[in-house]
Amino acid sequence: MMKANKNLRKIIKSANVLRKLLVLATTLATPIWGQAQLWSLQQCIDTEQVHNKNLQMSRNNMLLGEEKLHEVKAN
Repeated sequence: MMKANKNLRKIIKSANVLRKLLVLATTLATPIWGQAQLWSLQQCIDTEQVHNKNLQMSRNNMLLGEEKLHEVKAN
């Protein structure tokens, strides 16, 4: 019975140490997570439209086509 009590105390002590480490890790990580910015759907769409290379190339091709059309009409 004494051996079982010693083992139980060791397990409880280990659990308490792990619990304290978990609380410490959560406390330290909270400021990092708290600074993350949540984006709305519109912000995601706007950002993608700015950085999407295919979309930029399509826009450039449209502008080029409009310029060629103006050039043909001028001649």
